[in-house]
Amino acid sequence: MTQIDFVIAVVLTLTIVVFVTVFVSSNFSNQFQNLKVNELENSAATLEKQLFDINDSNSLVSEYKLIKVTFNETSGTSHPELVNLSITPSISNVHVYDRLFNEIPSDVVSTGSQTNVSFSLIFMSYEKKQVNLVYNSSSSVTQIARYPTAVSSSQTQNVIVRPTAIQNFNQWTLGAGSNKVSAVNEPVSDGDTSYITTSSNNIVQSYNVTGAGIPTSTTNIYVELHYVARKTVSQPAQITGVMTWGASQSEGPLQTLTTSYQEFTRNMTTNPQTGSSWTVSDVNNWVSGNNIYAFGVKSKNARNMRVTQIYIKVGYVTTTSATSENTTQKMLSDQKIFVVSQNKCNNLNGLSYDSARDIYGFKDQFNINMTDCLYGANPPVSANIIARSIPVLVERTGGSITFSTARLLVW
Repeated sequence: MTQIDFVIAVVLTLTIVVFVTVFVSSNFSNQFQNLKVNELENSAATLEKQLFDINDSNSLVSEYKLIKVTFNETSGTSHPELVNLSITPSISNVHVYDRLFNEIPSDVVSTGSQTNVSFSLIFMSYEKKQVNLVYNSSSSVTQIARYPTAVSSSQTQNVIVRPTAIQNFNQWTLGAGSNKVSAVNEPVSDGDTSYITTSSNNIVQSYNVTGAGIPTSTTNIYVELHYVARKTVSQPAQITGVMTWGASQSEGPLQTLTTSYQEFTRNMTTNPQTGSSWTVSDVNNWVSGNNIYAFGVKSKNARNMRVTQIYIKVGYVTTTSATSENTTQKMLSDQKIFVVSQNKCNNLNGLSYDSARDIYGFKDQFNINMTDCLYGANPPVSANIIARSIPVLVERTGGSITFSTARLLVW
């Protein structure tokens, strides 16, 4: 072997030794790194279980009960509905949530043997809704019953009545049509086809009208006098609506006429003759004692004017009482759930970091971050960090519960 061959052999040998050393060292480092990551994964899983899956003095969760109740809309109409549930036995700290744990405002009243819960839901036609009732009583619910809701509903209605005969003031003349009653009692104004007319001042034409026929239990009665009129001259002309009884009159506000027909309204929220609220008898009979109520128009200028339509609108409010229950319900389950407790979070925050690690038998570092519950230091940038996102239910101030995500870091 020449000296050159010897040198080449030495160089090759050294190269191989260096390569093997680097490879073995790198492989060992990777294996160690993988081992450390696996240890951190196991450590994080163990801590997660200790904190969120076990209800003991060292965990962050407390045991609650969850009742899932479904409601089915049965009437085929969209509507709001007040739901009243009677729960046996009596339970405490009850809150109502939708299926996504958004809280539904509720009224809760507990007696010795049961708890009554009331809340409102809005249903679409034939909709199925799930409601979650959460409580932290040690008792288990054995029965949920629905008790009916007595509701009152008010509805404003009106009826239109028209002239039937001439009453004691008969001072206008027939301008067109067969008579002065039919000239103004048509359902739809016919303009100059039929009308009454005058060109004198302070001239009244009044009519009896049909009884309104409203229910005896109605309230908030009001009367509107409607009339359609115009002038035929260029000079200013005014008119007013009148109610008459015997020789007496009650005038409404003055209305200024144009040469085109316009509809005018006189609102009467009280009876002009009595000064009191309208009664059912007033509008159903249009009579009070010996006084017969009549309605019509009065000219306020000596100008030629015409009236083609007169009618009375009677408005009123009806109130009905009924039992509102257009849904059926079914209790699906009464199960245990774990909820992150504010008291336990406060207790954890009262411990030193080393004390907390001792309690959990935890040799690694950790950090917890979730709604209303933060603990632990932030990890260094260079650390091997295992991050776990854990969906949890968290107790809020006042005892309500919300969905949250606990962020657990271990390094």
